[in-house]
Amino acid sequence: MPPRCLLAGAREYLIDPRPSAEKPPAPKLPLRERAKNAVAVFKQVPPTFRLLWEASPVGTIAIGALIGAGALLPAGIAWVGKLIID
Repeated sequence: MPPRCLLAGAREYLIDPRPSAEKPPAPKLPLRERAKNAVAVFKQVPPTFRLLWEASPVGTIAIGALIGAGALLPAGIAWVGKLIID
């Protein structure tokens, strides 16, 4: 069966009803390589925060506060549930 065409605005999208062939999973890296990659990623954190702070100190604080509130929300929900049950 040939692929069907759907028109969406000025673009044409092809839809293939056949399932795509799955790629074999990538081989796992050794622990030492993964640790090196993690260190390389975490070295980028301070410059990223510095860039955020330079762009908008108030926005950076607001994002941090919202992330903190989101982190505490599940614990608060569990505590309220415990109060209701007890």
